[in-house]
Amino acid sequence: MIHWNFSKIATSVLAVLGIGTLTSCYGMAPNYAGIQGNVTSTKDSDGNGENDPVQGISVRVIDSDGREIDRSTTNESGNYYLSTSAQDSEVTVVFEDADGAFKSQSKKINLADMSNELNAELEDSDGE
Repeated sequence: MIHWNFSKIATSVLAVLGIGTLTSCYGMAPNYAGIQGNVTSTKDSDGNGENDPVQGISVRVIDSDGREIDRSTTNESGNYYLSTSAQDSEVTVVFEDADGAFKSQSKKINLADMSNELNAELEDSDGE
């Protein structure tokens, strides 16, 4: 007879969803966090008092071992969303433009004590 407890049920559900492998194999609970935000440029090209949103920016979450654990791309409004899990609570979020029009930016965050919003303001690569 199988005896189910909350831990077994939760691990089984996470494994079916594909997000429990480390927990079930190693018994370590990862930090699950949703990170969302907006990426803008340092310019206000239309004079509305708001910086321009930047589409197509790669947003990556890197753990302390340098491994990428999640990735997203900003939409036409400059918004992104990541649903990430990390064994470490300290991660680095990297904002990069594949076209090279904007300078890359990195921000170290603690998943345990951050709000789920992380915005970035990118400078043009030519310094303007």
